[in-house]
Amino acid sequence: DSTTPAVTPAITLTASASSGTIARGATSTTTLTITRSSSFTGDVALAAEGLPAGVTVAFAPTSIANGSTTSIATISVDQTAAIATSSFTIRASGTGVSSQTVAYSVTVPAPATPTITISAGGGAASAVQGSAATVPITVTRANGATAITLTSTGAPTGVTVAFAPATLTTETASTLTLTVASTTVVGTYPIVVSAAATGATTQNVTVQLTVTAAAAAGFSLTSAPAALSVTAGQGGTSVVTLARTGGFAGDVAMTATGAPAGMTVTFAPATLTGAAATSTATIATTAATVAGTYTLTIRGNSTGQTERTTSIAVTVGAAPGVTVALAPTTLSIAQNSSAQSVVTIARIGSLTGDVAMTATGMPTGLTVAFAPATVTGTSTTALVTVGSVVAVGTYPIVITGTGVGSVLGTATLSVTVTAAQGFTLAASAAAAVQGATGASTITITRIGGFTTNVDLTATGLPANVTAAFNPASASGTTSTLTFTAAAGATPGSYTVTVNGTAAGATAQSTTVALTITASGGGGGGNIAWKFCDATRVPLWFAFRNGTSGTWTRVTPSADNTFSFSLSGSSGGVALVQGVTNGGTQGTVYYYTTTELTGIAASECTTSPGGKSITGTYAGLTNSATAIQSGISFLGSASGTASGANVTFNNVPNKTTDLLAYRNVINLTAGTFSADRGVLRRNVNVPGISTVGTIDFDGAESFALATGTITFTNAGTDQTAVIASFTTTNGTAGSIVSVGGAGTVLGIPASKTQAGDLHLQIASASTADGLSSRVFAQYNKDIANRAFTLGAVLAAPTLSTTATSPYARVKVATAFTSDYGDAAGSTMAQGAAATARSWTFNQSRGYLGTGVSSFEFELLDFSGVSGFLNSWGFVTGTQVQVSTNIIGGLVGSLSGPTEGSSFKSASRTQTIVP
Repeated sequence: DSTTPAVTPAITLTASASSGTIARGATSTTTLTITRSSSFTGDVALAAEGLPAGVTVAFAPTSIANGSTTSIATISVDQTAAIATSSFTIRASGTGVSSQTVAYSVTVPAPATPTITISAGGGAASAVQGSAATVPITVTRANGATAITLTSTGAPTGVTVAFAPATLTTETASTLTLTVASTTVVGTYPIVVSAAATGATTQNVTVQLTVTAAAAAGFSLTSAPAALSVTAGQGGTSVVTLARTGGFAGDVAMTATGAPAGMTVTFAPATLTGAAATSTATIATTAATVAGTYTLTIRGNSTGQTERTTSIAVTVGAAPGVTVALAPTTLSIAQNSSAQSVVTIARIGSLTGDVAMTATGMPTGLTVAFAPATVTGTSTTALVTVGSVVAVGTYPIVITGTGVGSVLGTATLSVTVTAAQGFTLAASAAAAVQGATGASTITITRIGGFTTNVDLTATGLPANVTAAFNPASASGTTSTLTFTAAAGATPGSYTVTVNGTAAGATAQSTTVALTITASGGGGGGNIAWKFCDATRVPLWFAFRNGTSGTWTRVTPSADNTFSFSLSGSSGGVALVQGVTNGGTQGTVYYYTTTELTGIAASECTTSPGGKSITGTYAGLTNSATAIQSGISFLGSASGTASGANVTFNNVPNKTTDLLAYRNVINLTAGTFSADRGVLRRNVNVPGISTVGTIDFDGAESFALATGTITFTNAGTDQTAVIASFTTTNGTAGSIVSVGGAGTVLGIPASKTQAGDLHLQIASASTADGLSSRVFAQYNKDIANRAFTLGAVLAAPTLSTTATSPYARVKVATAFTSDYGDAAGSTMAQGAAATARSWTFNQSRGYLGTGVSSFEFELLDFSGVSGFLNSWGFVTGTQVQVSTNIIGGLVGSLSGPTEGSSFKSASRTQTIVP
């Protein structure tokens, strides 16, 4: 038998190079190859043994894994290695195999001698006497040459030589500057430039310098750069260099011409003096500079010298920008509605890319949505939505387009918010005597341009009471509801419901507080107080004989006359009336018997009741910056406008006058003032008819007269003026102006006649409006006048005198030398249907001449027949008290005359009873 001998794993090692010559600081490589045999698969580690000093070996990799056969050995020689030939061994080792080696011989040679070379441009230079020339110097190094020093020889008298730099450490270039004095002799001179370095042989090069005669004294200009490109709104600079010749040393002033609109050129410095040789021209543009290429002529001027110029070509590119255009630019949108405007985007100049759209200036409830919000093309749509909470008014909405780089463009969209179409109803209280009538004014507030007729009906009428509306289908803003109480109607207080319906609107309702009183009242007396306007008939009426004592209720006769007798020289009257919003107004008069007789007699003159008259306005136009409206008066009735239509209610059944003026609201300036008027004399048209057209641009219109009121004693208070006008036929109306400080408007003298009177009123108020003073004067015609205001009213004393059966408030203060003829106070609490107020009026005649102070108190009327405690104040709710005192009484009590005047002062306070 024979046995196969065991196989022994083994490796072999070979090197691609077994020797090398390596200079100090250099490296060399050899490739090592491993051959495995007899199934050996292990890693092979490499190492260098017997390395001479200054020699190192690095292997890549240091261990050859199975599947790999080679590694690169890098032999490095540092500066400490000996100049000699020596050997070392590279060993390959693996687990289970015998190590293998190869020998490597390294020779470190002696270093070579450093060498340098030098060149000097073209070997020649030329300079004018008094100037300089430059020559580029170039050097090269080899074999470790280091710092090179440059020197020169052979420069003639008057020529200085400078190198920049003179020593080249690592650099390869220097500039040779040859500065020639004005005294240097003309000729050609060989100048030797030498380069020296440690261990290297010095090298030379010759520069032939040609010196030429200096030119005549002068200068030249150059600009660098000579061409610029800028974007409109930006700028750039160019350096203007001055070259002096022939010993010229004068100042040179720099200017520029050829700049287009929007471009400016400034120089720093503007004048080159002494050794200054450069000026920086700064070219600036604005966004308005038109794009294009412009040639700027830079001019240098010096005394005794011809102007020299250089030029700069400036190319202006359009500034990047965005323009935003709207169509339309104004929108009128009702609450709970929306509308849209098309937004057109234009990109300007270098601007490209998307434009993001935003909107600002919206009130709460108004939104603007863009579709799309990011514009890749040229347009988008702005959808404006108005919610129900947005107040009626005009709002400037700023639409902004933002491009790349925060470039903005804006446009303003004027959004006028109108009320949602519809209407509301309100009614004043009414009172009727058995067998007679009483009336309530139904007020229709139209919202959002609603113009449809409102049909009115009444429900909840007490027995034996009927109701009739005039008109029953109202096209305007009011209707008179007349109650007719039969003799059998039961006295008492009732609530009647008024219902309003109209096509296209939600039905509305309100209530009327109706009081029925027993017939047979009045009873006669020396004062007969008749109410011709049925809407003003008191719900309750009482009097007091003298300045103290009990109050006695008076009930009206069938024609709404309240009659009573005063036996002494003075007395008091208290009454309660309903107001349109459903609240109540109490009034207390403390006057002499004569004064009360006059007030009673004037009731039917100042509030006669009567007919309903309509009309129309012409000559009114509105724009984005101004709104025009008509204000008019017919007798004692003021016109209520709905668009171009106007309605007068309770116009006296007699001949009167029509007074109207056009009011202009300037939305930009925030002011309003009348500018044209119409005065139509002796008007007496039948009821439910029309006065026709009131045309503010027509033949009967006229410009208003103006006057200036000069204030004395106004102090720091805010001042204002106003004028009213009353015709001889009893038509009265205010004409407002805030167009200028101290300016009043009125009817021109060519339009006034005997019996007409203007009342010019000058007022001064504190910033909070709680204290004010007035000086007023009656004159037939408007004119410039000086008014002296009285003293400020000191704060009166407020107190609560009782809280049951209702809260009672008292105000007390004193008369002053400026205000000693009358006093009044209004106390108000609550709002709308729950509002209750009391007004007190008192004359000096009632008080007597020796009385220096006064007080007003809401008395306890609960014991007087028919009085409702709900007409008094409630506890825990604020009462606003406005008190005023007057000096020089005029008006209805004594009748105004030319030049008569009065002063008053008021103070507003609050108290919580």
